[in-house]
Amino acid sequence: MEFYQTEADKQRLDRQIGRATQSVNAVKDIVAQGRFRQGYHLMPPAYWMNDPNGFVYFKGRYHLFYQHNPYSAVWANMHWGHASSEDLVHWTHHPIALAPSEPYDTCFRGGCYSGSSVVAGEKLVILYTANLVEHGVQTQKQCLAWSDDGIHFSKYHNNPVIDCPKELDAANFRDPKIWKHGNLWYCVVASKINGDACCAIFRSTDLIQWEYKGVLVRGEGKLGSMWECPDFFPLEDKYVLQFSPMNLGVYKTIYLVGDMDYDTCRFTWKTKGEIDAGFDFYGPQTMQAPDGRRIMVGWQNAWDWMPWFSGFGAAPMENWCSCMSIPREITLGKDGLLHFKPADEMKLLRSSAQDLGLLKCAKEIKQNLTVGDNIHFELHLDIDLHLTNADSLQIHIRHSDFEDTVIQLDFKNQVLTFDRSHSDFCMKGTMTRPLPLNSDGNLSLDLFSDTSSIELFVGDTLCMDCAIFAENKSNKLFFESFGGDTILNAHSWQMPRNEKDITNN
Repeated sequence: MEFYQTEADKQRLDRQIGRATQSVNAVKDIVAQGRFRQGYHLMPPAYWMNDPNGFVYFKGRYHLFYQHNPYSAVWANMHWGHASSEDLVHWTHHPIALAPSEPYDTCFRGGCYSGSSVVAGEKLVILYTANLVEHGVQTQKQCLAWSDDGIHFSKYHNNPVIDCPKELDAANFRDPKIWKHGNLWYCVVASKINGDACCAIFRSTDLIQWEYKGVLVRGEGKLGSMWECPDFFPLEDKYVLQFSPMNLGVYKTIYLVGDMDYDTCRFTWKTKGEIDAGFDFYGPQTMQAPDGRRIMVGWQNAWDWMPWFSGFGAAPMENWCSCMSIPREITLGKDGLLHFKPADEMKLLRSSAQDLGLLKCAKEIKQNLTVGDNIHFELHLDIDLHLTNADSLQIHIRHSDFEDTVIQLDFKNQVLTFDRSHSDFCMKGTMTRPLPLNSDGNLSLDLFSDTSSIELFVGDTLCMDCAIFAENKSNKLFFESFGGDTILNAHSWQMPRNEKDITNN
């Protein structure tokens, strides 16, 4: 592979990265003092963050890039922010990796859009979407950048490397995901064909010259109007296509499990599922860890076109916005569905373990708990449904006289409801999903609470990420059982209270 960047191109990129870095550095120390900053979720040092990009393991470190506006806490002027980690939970912030610097990606409404990265020889190679709006017309194309050290990047002198095929929608042609099969490179790109959401597939021998191989799969009008941030990867003997569909009601992260035919470059799916059912999880991206695990990270926020959207929360008032989810491990269950659990590395953040033992939550009597500081914690519950005769159990988190977040487990009707209607002054709504019960009649739940979010893992198949901006004095935690008694085992751990415990700036 022969990559080349002219000196003039390099100088333009360096100037734009320097300007963006100066903007972030000017405010990051003040931003770090914000009262809603997370304790153990990855956030930008300042200003705006959205989709994870280029998630990869390179030269002994996990690298996670992200969509970033280094000038304001609103979406605009997309750059690639960058952090890396040896263990997926302690992060080092690096200089901005990509900035709009060329005629094909200089656009205030966008710039360097989402993409992915691969390790090719000794290089880290990025494919990203260049977004350009000229005379009111939007065009999206795919561009290449690379790095020898994983920190400093160059743009290929002959970008773009993939133009939109004529049968697809050039205004919606974005978010390439690259992988290697055999001796060939492949990438999928989200687009539309005749108004129908689809993924196009391309093939290359050198990551520079790409051959269009047609449409990998399309939505047939049933899976939203556009698939953003597609990810395509093998899992055991199957392939998984995941994406964030636009305009599919309450569903914003979908996966399809099926078979890939490399001779025809077509994907045939048989199983469909939901990656996350919370309010705030979008554009997830996966990578394969050195030990073979498939790890996922998603953007913990929502867009204004979603039916429950009521704003980006309180964080923009502190000159930052959004964070990443905690990392998850994905496996393929015997039921044909994807199974999710917190990555084992999350255990590295635990302290002050408590075995709360067997608890009997008596009917309509509040069972108060103290779990660390009751704000930054992990709580694991195993509910014995053979001994439980309650109709439902309510878990009240971040509770006070004026704020309350409620998770209701309705055993009778097998429904879970996350209610943040009274969580804070800005985030509203309820979200309901079927309650996944194990075949043995038990129910397990992992709950991660941070300064401004709650993440749930229920059973093996249900996840819910939800942003809340409760005040620190809203720190009571209790259970309340209705219609009978709930019997459960509980374990808890204190989690980091301060981002300095997980980041090196």
